[in-house]
Amino acid sequence: WRLLDEHERQVLRRLSVFEGGFQRDAAERVAGLSLSELAGLMDKSLILRVDEGRYSLHDLVHKYGFVRLKENPEEMLATLDRHCRYYGDLLQPFVYRLKGRTQAELQAMIAAEIDNLRQAWDWAIKNKRTREIQLLSQGFTWFYELRGWYQEGLAVFKQAVNTLSSLESTAESMDRADKLSLAAVLVGYGWFLNRHGRNSPAKEYFLRGLSLLRGGENPESLANVLRFIGMLDL
Repeated sequence: WRLLDEHERQVLRRLSVFEGGFQRDAAERVAGLSLSELAGLMDKSLILRVDEGRYSLHDLVHKYGFVRLKENPEEMLATLDRHCRYYGDLLQPFVYRLKGRTQAELQAMIAAEIDNLRQAWDWAIKNKRTREIQLLSQGFTWFYELRGWYQEGLAVFKQAVNTLSSLESTAESMDRADKLSLAAVLVGYGWFLNRHGRNSPAKEYFLRGLSLLRGGENPESLANVLRFIGMLDL
């Protein structure tokens, strides 16, 4: 550690927020890692290539880097924020494509990044990052549905509902982004309750989501939740 220059130490600290490896673009956006620095840290065996275009830190380096990152809370928060934004942005273009012809390719990409996406989701929920909650919740719902990961879907959305449900009491004064993010987690939780055969509570959560979407700010989400309610009423 002492033999590294300050920027190399900074990069390794920031890379420690990744879980399950990272792509070079992610390392550049989140940790400020340049191509030459990547090559240099690989030469020093501090960054490992695990696949074409994918890298990781040795477990001990990863843990040590995070210990160092926690020594600077401001840097840690800023890095985790960038990580959360990056993975929200990464998933956003794929939400609709997950339903189309490129499902297998996209599912493989999401599966490779699932640990980073889980981390981004936890950070978004904990810190009420409404934009990222909306983007990640849509992607998670479709991915878990396509993979049949209903148990994890239920747990992930239950955690989100428990954290965000206190916002419901102030629904009248909530801004558009807050309403849409809360509606997304309520409807997502309802979906996986339904997948577990718990139709009565599923409908309750669909209706709670519907009450937040009736303003028409997101017609597609409104149409989806009405469709879900209709499925339960058949």
